[in-house]
Amino acid sequence: MFKELLIIDSVRGEDSTGVAFINRANETLIAKAVGDPFQLIDGRHFMAGMRQTNKCIIGHNRWATTGKVNRKNAHPFDFPSLVGVHNGTLRNKYKLEKHMDFDTDSEALYYNIGQFGLEKVMPEVDGAYTLVWYDKDGGSINFLRNKERPLFYTFSADKKQLFWASELWMLMGVLWRKDVKCAKIEELPVNMHLSFDIPASGKEFDEPVTQEIKQSFFTKGTSTTGSNTTTSIDKTGTKHGKIISLPSNRAPDGLKGKSTIIRPMHWTKDGQGAYVINAVSHEYPMKRFKIYAHSEQECKDVMAVQRWNAVIGGHHSSSLSCYKVNILSLSRVEEDEKKAIIPVLHKFKKDHRNFMIDKEEFDKKYDACCFCGSLLEFDEDWKAFSNDTALCASCASDKEIVDYLPHTSH
Repeated sequence: MFKELLIIDSVRGEDSTGVAFINRANETLIAKAVGDPFQLIDGRHFMAGMRQTNKCIIGHNRWATTGKVNRKNAHPFDFPSLVGVHNGTLRNKYKLEKHMDFDTDSEALYYNIGQFGLEKVMPEVDGAYTLVWYDKDGGSINFLRNKERPLFYTFSADKKQLFWASELWMLMGVLWRKDVKCAKIEELPVNMHLSFDIPASGKEFDEPVTQEIKQSFFTKGTSTTGSNTTTSIDKTGTKHGKIISLPSNRAPDGLKGKSTIIRPMHWTKDGQGAYVINAVSHEYPMKRFKIYAHSEQECKDVMAVQRWNAVIGGHHSSSLSCYKVNILSLSRVEEDEKKAIIPVLHKFKKDHRNFMIDKEEFDKKYDACCFCGSLLEFDEDWKAFSNDTALCASCASDKEIVDYLPHTSH
């Protein structure tokens, strides 16, 4: 159930995805990846986390507002006494202790909470937040929000599992789809810290410990939208996962209506039965393009041509880094245009899903051969097997090594 919910979260953005797994021995395993959940779920850390028996799983999809988009800045943030995620953006990060040591306001905030305590830190925070964190010392799952961010939660009918989400309808829909009987869904009270002790396997949740935490000054009614965090949790060892709401104020970046040359990479049939051709453009290497076709044959016809002139449409619903292209806008590239763009092709290589990546993306995903440990260079031969696993050319040519790996590229 957790993996499915994590994938659903891809409608919230694709900057990064992260999960904290807390097992029954109170050990924390963090899995992070740049990009949507599909870039995470094939990774060895995520698979290891899913195999173990967990008492709590916290997931997060990031829509970056402060700090670079990289694996380090992905939530959750793990400190000695807690691990947590943040939905929102702070307006006064500079007031936090050692704020210059952290790229994001969220990581700085959790550092300060771990060092100085919730009661001292939060009254001085100005900005929007919903916070969800696991207290390693107390073994509890904790929630806190102000009026600028929502959060809803509920228990399973037997009160042995706890679920939460940023928006009511998402929580209702997923639980209904999975036929999970639950209690009344509650909205987390504003400025009220709820701390639930996670019970032993098979036991019921007790009532939470509550504490009012108010900001010490007037806060604005709105703020820049950050990643809308939410998650489900697990009590009995069953893994449940995160659900998230879509920010409403994402601004377009001006590509709609522009012409570019695209290269179709592969086509697929999505969960709704639509035929989708995924394409890239050398002019906009960090963007992706989706062409919706009417039939399998139309997909094959488009794939048969290496280059197309195209008019960029609006954003795809899943991300600002992805655009729609109307298939009727396609026209073949003339030979002289094709020659002009061929020299840039060496700047891209394929990852484990046959998506084109540049050197910057390569450096985020891969560093050394997962078998022999030799350093990988973008310009050399290598083969990716998951979002964070790759082999050097020598190891990739050894069938015994390839067969040893649990997942191969496809």
